[in-house]
Amino acid sequence: MSRIQLETPQKAQQAVDALYQVLEGRLAANPAGLCPVDTCLSFLRLCHSQSCGKCVPCRIGLGQLAQLLEDVLEGQASMATLSLIEKQPKPFI
Repeated sequence: MSRIQLETPQKAQQAVDALYQVLEGRLAANPAGLCPVDTCLSFLRLCHSQSCGKCVPCRIGLGQLAQLLEDVLEGQASMATLSLIEKQPKPFI
């Protein structure tokens, strides 16, 4: 006879859920017409600041992605930059 196992959310998932709640509150408080790229960059910086920095994707990758988004906002991005942003791995959340 097998045992019943109850799955509980891991601490990492709880932290991500909390970040999403913060973002939802910020989006609701923002006026209509706010730049979505600027909003994404703000959320990316928030995630980077909350990261432990132990793994390369968080420590280095988030900073590089933030630089790419800053290039887009400053009008210095090319189509290759946008393609590079699109090719980035998506999180499993």
